Amino acid sequence: MRSFFNPNLLLLNMGFGGPYRLEIRTITPEIVNVDEEFQIRYQIKNITEVPYPGGNIAIQMFYASIGKDIIVNHPMQVPPLQPDAIEPFDFNERPLVSGMIAFFKPHVIFTTGGHQIELYHPNGNLVPNGQLLHAVRVRSPEELSQSEIENILAETQISTQSLADSSERLVEGSDRLEKLTWALIILTFILILMEILSKL
Repeated sequence: MRSFFNPNLLLLNMGFGGPYRLEIRTITPEIVNVDEEFQIRYQIKNITEVPYPGGNIAIQMFYASIGKDIIVNHPMQVPPLQPDAIEPFDFNERPLVSGMIAFFKPHVIFTTGGHQIELYHPNGNLVPNGQLLHAVRVRSPEELSQSEIENILAETQISTQSLADSSERLVEGSDRLEKLTWALIILTFILILMEILSKL
């Protein structure tokens, strides 16, 4: 794997004792489907107080239901970065099986220019070798079908409830109209009666 290492930056970092610190943020959908491609984005940020001269890192993923017999490697050739600069890396994967996909830092010590590279969570915690970074749930076709049925039932329930609410409002309006009609009839009867009594 070719490196973007820039030896000129080491001259600017004279007196720097290392290590270089990189923050890694993993961005994916929370839920994906079997045999449907999805994107993984890693955002690498230089959180060292000096320029990062460039160097190679990697993150690995595996399927929890299969185990580490199948491991997918995501190598990243990180270019030189000024402090707080961010570099994104995108990978596309198509899940093989349902369950969970786990992303972790491999048991490898990354170095550049003779200094170790440390990876950190966005919360500021160091990521040790082998530690879980991120996870994604993969739905099977059966789960997807069940989910679609549940969505349809939920939409039907909402429509039924809306119809029931509308019907209830119509009934309430009809009752008010009926009461108003009877009030007008009684008022008219009283007026006629008063007119008859006034002529006696």
